[in-house]
Amino acid sequence: MNYIECPPNAYALMDSVRSMGYTIETAVADILDNSIAGKAKNIDVYFGHNPLEYIAIIDDGEGMDRLRMEEAMRYGGKGTGNARDNHDLGRFGLGLKTASLSQCDKLTVVSKTANRAMVGMRWDLQHIQNQNAANAWKLEILGEDEIYKLPMAQILTARESGTMVLWESLEPMKQGEDRAKDILGRKMEATAEHLSLVFHRYLAGESGLEPIHIRWNGGNELTPVNPFHGSVVFSPPTLLLPSDVMLTTYLMPHPSSLNAEDKTQLGITRNIRQNQGFYVYRNKRLIQWGSWYRIMPRDKVSELLRFKIDIANDCDNDKEWLLDVKKSQITPPNMSLEILKNIAVKIHDEVKGSWVRQEYSSPDEAEEKQLWEMYSVGTEKEKKVFYKINENHPLVEQIKYGMKRREKEDFDRLLRLLAKTVPIQQMTLACEQDSIDENNRLSQEEVSQMLEAYLEQFTGEERELQKNVMRVTVPFSYYPDLFE
Repeated sequence: MNYIECPPNAYALMDSVRSMGYTIETAVADILDNSIAGKAKNIDVYFGHNPLEYIAIIDDGEGMDRLRMEEAMRYGGKGTGNARDNHDLGRFGLGLKTASLSQCDKLTVVSKTANRAMVGMRWDLQHIQNQNAANAWKLEILGEDEIYKLPMAQILTARESGTMVLWESLEPMKQGEDRAKDILGRKMEATAEHLSLVFHRYLAGESGLEPIHIRWNGGNELTPVNPFHGSVVFSPPTLLLPSDVMLTTYLMPHPSSLNAEDKTQLGITRNIRQNQGFYVYRNKRLIQWGSWYRIMPRDKVSELLRFKIDIANDCDNDKEWLLDVKKSQITPPNMSLEILKNIAVKIHDEVKGSWVRQEYSSPDEAEEKQLWEMYSVGTEKEKKVFYKINENHPLVEQIKYGMKRREKEDFDRLLRLLAKTVPIQQMTLACEQDSIDENNRLSQEEVSQMLEAYLEQFTGEERELQKNVMRVTVPFSYYPDLFE
């Protein structure tokens, strides 16, 4: 059997693999993975014009000498089968190159180890394309003078050790944009939001992690966005087989109890429905969120559920959980997926009804009298539900009391009309868009006036009896202070 060398075409491969679907958010996050792997504690992200647009990511990690940088710039680098340190967030040995060149045509890396001279290397796709006939993998080595002329090089110079990743010629990032000159600031703003969520456990200095600090253009430091802020652990951590992977279930606060700051902390400044589901972390770095892996529907009950999945950076885990090159998607193995389905469906059923409960509960929910009641029709397999006003509600009975027969008939027809004309489709759409005003309810003063108007027709023991009835009747049950 004979073999021949069949190396890939340099420019064709480099140009192709950068079209993997990176966004600027996932690309910058991939570079920060390398900074954390290099034990950086401070990471500065600079962007602007010098005079052309650039993005520079500078850390204070251990840095690289020439041999390590050459390996880092090599396509494939440290492959998937090699064991990694506990702090290493890498996986494929492609991220530095593919992430960077998805956003730029010129990638420069400059680094220095403790008190050593800086070394710099560059992949320039324009140069590679010009050399294409020779199929040359021409990695440029920068001289000292060239390094010091780079944007923001002085920041790295002042540090004992660290690395700078510099993106220039940002044409790929600007493709398809109408106002290309304004796009850099807007995209970097979205990137800051993304990083605040993806690295929130590192930014917060969670137990077992030294905090990292990410600064934006030498100014504001990113603050963590914790997607489990204010939630309670609904079930203890569960081991998922076949890997040493832990699942923890959280029950989120009802949106009616959240203010704008809470929603920002939870990462639900937009549609809460998009933020439910599994939150998958690899070595405490958030990989994917807002997905149910098709095992559950996105409904109002599931909006209150979030599941944290913690995976170590063990290479066997990565193979089983099918981590993609961008480190933005991850797929559970079938065995774990089945366990997730059983747990999620069981917990979903347990918390069913959380959305229909109000912010306040009555002293005895089992006896609470609702103004609207749900009824079901049809078989168990094809059961349908409908709602109508509870004719036994004390306020309804009070209104009907003393009515003549014709008036009662007219009133009953009105109740049936209300039940059959509830704008369900419009309300459902408003709920999906998270535009329902959860706080649009009767005030305590209004409810107090209604209570007094109702009780004034009773005296003595009968009045006390009716007070106890109203204590467990909506909307009076929302305000237990009225009965003290």
